[in-house]
Amino acid sequence: MIDKIIDLINGQFDGIREDEIILGIAQQVYRSKQDGVVEYMPGILNLGTDEVIYAGIDDINSIMIYHKVNSSNLTFVNPQAGSGYGDGRRNEDSILCSVITVWDTRKVKIHSPDMLLLIRSRMPQVILDVPNINSVTITANNALLNTQQVFQSEYKLEENYLLPHYFKMLQLNYTIQLRYDPECIEKCIDC
Repeated sequence: MIDKIIDLINGQFDGIREDEIILGIAQQVYRSKQDGVVEYMPGILNLGTDEVIYAGIDDINSIMIYHKVNSSNLTFVNPQAGSGYGDGRRNEDSILCSVITVWDTRKVKIHSPDMLLLIRSRMPQVILDVPNINSVTITANNALLNTQQVFQSEYKLEENYLLPHYFKMLQLNYTIQLRYDPECIEKCIDC
């Protein structure tokens, strides 16, 4: 369900540049080097397989965007707290996410605050027509514009690697607020 919502968000990011890469939900994945050292970096797990798509920095694409799901706050609304319009019994889940944006300033000639404005202006505030969900709202919370801080939180490398100065990274933290009747959600793990 959340991956479908993030796909709808990504549809708003589409078209920033021709050589963009816009990915879904990433997580930290590891790779073991020949000397036994383990390094961590962002990757997209292809569900149902052991395949991981690298979601990190490259010098081919001008911009790359991926999301992380960080945590969730869960609330149940009692029937008497409803508005009387059929929404009396529902769950309200706040899913805290981040959208990570990486760009090459040799190709995309803008600074971090301007990239933040571009990404935030494309974030939808409401998503309609999500099956079995009463409402989906999206709220931008805050952003980290310090490239090296974002890089160090996304990558755990063997050496103290510094990102080349022409690559920039930002992290926009946002909340997906879901309101739904728990009886309307499929309870099948393989669905």
